[in-house]
Amino acid sequence: MRRSQALLSLVVLTIAAMLMLWRTTGAASGAPPEELAAGFGGTVDAVPASGRVHVPAGRFAMGSETGAADEKPVHAVAVAAFDLDRTEVTNARYAACVAAGACRAPQLSSSNKRAHYFDDPAFADYPVVFVDHERASAFCAFAGGRLPTEAEWELAARGTKDSRTYPWGEAKPDCARANMLGCVGDTDRVGIRPAGASPYGLLDMAGNVWEWTADWYDARFYDM
Repeated sequence: MRRSQALLSLVVLTIAAMLMLWRTTGAASGAPPEELAAGFGGTVDAVPASGRVHVPAGRFAMGSETGAADEKPVHAVAVAAFDLDRTEVTNARYAACVAAGACRAPQLSSSNKRAHYFDDPAFADYPVVFVDHERASAFCAFAGGRLPTEAEWELAARGTKDSRTYPWGEAKPDCARANMLGCVGDTDRVGIRPAGASPYGLLDMAGNVWEWTADWYDARFYDM
């Protein structure tokens, strides 16, 4: 699967790649995004759930000419309107899915530096980690949504008015905007860095942990 990066140009994440999480998305109106790879999730809810942000339909420049080879070439993509969780999925939300029998527990209950994490109530509002794509998809179905496509995720992080490097613009990343190397050394509570918000008000789109998208990964997908 393609993994969403810090606007694909400069990754400022602190956690190892296997610490995956995601946001659920629900279609608001219109047809599916024009750019839609295999692996797209199931039925989505047409009514925005609490904690979701509406991202209007738009056309934007996707990719980066200064990033890795699989981020090129920059190309225009049109995306239909959708709703996306304002923050990353938390331990508490995922635990509710496990308790309902709709999700399997994370592969590990620890985090980068914490022996107990998922099973410690002190971290209830921190992002759930050690979940594979299957677990992420199961949670999205439980929550009445689906995984966002890569194009939806990047539009939500970047917006349509410019080709910004980071959700907040071009200012150099710091611990006030994103949880990255040199900040806490592990995951941090979701949504506590409003200075790093995307143009639509989504939080933690850069930093904290990697996020799953629906798409299958293909290093040459942008060349097709």
